[in-house]
Amino acid sequence: MQTPFFEKAGLDLTAMWPGTLNLSVEPLKFSLSSPDFHFPGLYWTDLHPPETFSFWWIQLRCCSQSRSYPALIYFPHPETKAMHWQPPGVIEVLAPWIDGLLPHAQLEIGVDPERISVLADQGAA
Repeated sequence: MQTPFFEKAGLDLTAMWPGTLNLSVEPLKFSLSSPDFHFPGLYWTDLHPPETFSFWWIQLRCCSQSRSYPALIYFPHPETKAMHWQPPGVIEVLAPWIDGLLPHAQLEIGVDPERISVLADQGAA
């Protein structure tokens, strides 16, 4: 439902499957900074207040395939999205349709380490 609003704001998602892949690195966490796209206060539904979204370009690869795919980390800012919550070790990714991708498949992501990193959980022993 958000795709037309992102397109109007400058992000064309037509090459992406209209759903997210939820990737887990738990118990680790992600650190995200300097997004490729940032949309503050986007009003896209009358069901709740405007929300803020950020996106980062990444490369996504299924460990069972040699091909990689351009993809985006999709980050609805939790402080503006009361109706949605993800654990800190889970990121949402938008990607094109990937033939043969099964639930719980192992995936690799290529990121810009200056803007995206995985951190150890400070509470872990």
